[in-house]
Amino acid sequence: MISGQVKWYDQQRGFGFVLADDGSGDVMVHANVVKAYGLPYLVTGQEVTLEAEKTDRGWLGTVLLEVQELEEAEGERLVPPPIDSETKEALLPARVKWFDRVKGFGFVNIFGEAGDVFLHMETIRECAYPEVEQGDAVAVLTGDGPKGPVVTMIREWDDALVD
Repeated sequence: MISGQVKWYDQQRGFGFVLADDGSGDVMVHANVVKAYGLPYLVTGQEVTLEAEKTDRGWLGTVLLEVQELEEAEGERLVPPPIDSETKEALLPARVKWFDRVKGFGFVNIFGEAGDVFLHMETIRECAYPEVEQGDAVAVLTGDGPKGPVVTMIREWDDALVD
C-alpha cells in the first residue's frame, strides 16, 4: 500500500503518476484503475492511497483505495514557481514550433536563434503552465540536455513581462 500525491494525470493519454510519500518514487496509475474506483480522472495535488506492485519498469498502481475529494484538491493545483529579477532577465522569447500531448514533448524556437529547443511535458507541468499549442509565444529558460538544448522553465509571454 502506498500513499502520496498525484504528480500529474492526463485524462487524454489515459495515465498519470503519483509521488509516493515514503520516497519510493513515482507510481504509474492507468485510467482503468481510476475508472474502477469510480472516477473519470485524478487532479494534480490530490492525495491518494493505492495498492501498487513493483515491476521491471517501476511501480504500477493496481487498485485505488482512497482518494481525496475533488473539491478539496481543486484548490491545491500547482502554481508557477516564483521568478526573481535575475531569472526574469534570463528569460528568452520563443515560439512553440509544435507540441504533441500524446507523445509528451515538442519543440520551441528561440527568437533570433537557429535550431530547436526540446520541450517536455514534465517541464510544462512543473511550471504549472496551461496547454501549449503550435505558434504560442512563450518565455523560456534553457539548459543543456543529453541530446541538445532543453527548456527548463516556461512562462506565458505576458507573465514574463509583468513586474
